[in-house]
Amino acid sequence: MDPREHITPIIEPGDTVPIFLPPQETHEAYELAFPKEQRAWIRERDGGYSNMPLFDDRASFMGFDKTPLDYLEVHHITPQSWYRMHFGQRQAIKRMHNPLNGIALDKENHTFIHYAWKESYRIPFLNMPEGYTKTTTFDDYVKWQVEQGCPFWVNSYDGYFTATATIKTYEFMHATNTFPFPDEWVEVVEGEYAKLLAINPVLAKRIYTSL
Repeated sequence: MDPREHITPIIEPGDTVPIFLPPQETHEAYELAFPKEQRAWIRERDGGYSNMPLFDDRASFMGFDKTPLDYLEVHHITPQSWYRMHFGQRQAIKRMHNPLNGIALDKENHTFIHYAWKESYRIPFLNMPEGYTKTTTFDDYVKWQVEQGCPFWVNSYDGYFTATATIKTYEFMHATNTFPFPDEWVEVVEGEYAKLLAINPVLAKRIYTSL
């Protein structure tokens, strides 16, 4: 089954995506990675393999491909620009690099996740005036839309990403007594872990059995 069948935008089908005027100033760097120590911790927490969920032909979760990989990228589950839009640049950096917002993925699937949600903007971009599309890249248009409050998420995967990060963070920080994040996130992790077990025990069990 084509994994793209699991991808749905955050808006309802048929809704109109608003088009905003292009920005006049140069944007700051869009991608801001987790700090090195945190990236290493998340890769170790996640087992040294890609945490891209696998589905059977009925779209049921099957677990993960646990093939060890030499290099893994750390994906921000909630987009970085969403944090910047809501909290500003300085506060965004403090909030978006948290253990529940990072998941280790292989490069191919990391690229696929970003490509999939960006494609939701393709038609609105092509409908912009010709002069705009000739002078602005598609990626810049996506960045501008997200910063204006029109983000899309890959919903079918993100639920598994968040639940996996929550369970693995809880287990790993208690097993290793390491935590390279601000202390206030410990309480957040404990609370989100308890909430996951209470609200979605079926999903939690599926992930636990796949660890």
